[in-house]
Amino acid sequence: MRRSVCLGSRSGGEAPVYLSCYKYRDIGRAASHGLTPAAAGSGAYILIVMARDCPWCIDWNAFDRPTFTRMTRAQNVPVREVEVMRYSDIREEAAWPADLKPVLAQIRQTGGTPRFIIVQNGRIVQHAVGRRQYQLGILPLLA
Repeated sequence: MRRSVCLGSRSGGEAPVYLSCYKYRDIGRAASHGLTPAAAGSGAYILIVMARDCPWCIDWNAFDRPTFTRMTRAQNVPVREVEVMRYSDIREEAAWPADLKPVLAQIRQTGGTPRFIIVQNGRIVQHAVGRRQYQLGILPLLA
């Protein structure tokens, strides 16, 4: 199953960039309802959830963040971040800003970071946990 999600426009405000979402058995899911390509500024963004005690987050920050930052900036993809205390409890409500609590309510798992979530119109449309799933499920969408 392949869906398109608009996450912004290329540098200079040209045409919107549509990133393809694939349905992965192990990596997360595309929304079961159909996504229509949205106009730039539709409220789509990537949400990153990190934890202070997460060794995998440290690795991602050291090895993957520079490429991720370069790619998201080149395509004007908005990125939001939440940092929780423990990777075993991402549902720590105090760490989540009020405007992201509706996204938190959609997450069923309690643990696992780093976590990469593509949100469009307030709904989670792609979800990956860990460096491997990030490399297979999120990074190709930015290429």
